[in-house]
Amino acid sequence: MVKVKICGVTSAEDAIFAVESGADMVGLIIDVPVDTQRKVSLKKAIKISKDAGDVVAVLMPRFAGDVLRVARELRPYAVQLHGYEPNSFVLDVKSSLPTETKIIKTVHIDTNGNVKCPEGEDNSSYLEDLGKIADFVLMDTVKSREGGTGTAHDWTVSKAIKEKIGLPTIIAGGLTPDNVLLAIKIVKPYAVDVASGVEICPGRKDPCKVRSFINLAKGVKSCT
Repeated sequence: MVKVKICGVTSAEDAIFAVESGADMVGLIIDVPVDTQRKVSLKKAIKISKDAGDVVAVLMPRFAGDVLRVARELRPYAVQLHGYEPNSFVLDVKSSLPTETKIIKTVHIDTNGNVKCPEGEDNSSYLEDLGKIADFVLMDTVKSREGGTGTAHDWTVSKAIKEKIGLPTIIAGGLTPDNVLLAIKIVKPYAVDVASGVEICPGRKDPCKVRSFINLAKGVKSCT
């Protein structure tokens, strides 16, 4: 069964509803250097996490120590490195984290289907090397900023990357209750990730859309 991550949660109420509706992971976007209504402070993230089940800390850190501090205080299921961190940075983070804390690395794909590699990485080996370090890879759409675009990318690219690196794959970017089944059919991912596709407004989730998305992704034809 495909797992579901509800991301960009900003309140305990939305987190609790997501978990009660069957979400496997709740994504908390913490102190990122991007103008978004979906980010929260670490202090607020800790409060939300108390009833949020498996929490993913979505970060765009400058230093590996920043990740370690969040992991120590929040104790998330996983940290998601959502910027353009090179593989050497991911490796530094991995060596610092508790072994039970998973690493999700975002791979940014533009609307033309091109992978946007971190600066200094060899395009020919970046993905293969990443596959030896991270626990999961999350593929998200990028335009002029890091994710949260509400735009889907070419899912055949995600499928090819999944097959190339052999990591459990999470699909993000422009997913909604209307297209999540097609994305799953094409990619056959480990999990799907949604933020804007289940919102009333940025940072506030729509309960009906959340439940519909989760039920569809998990193979339930209708919600009750």
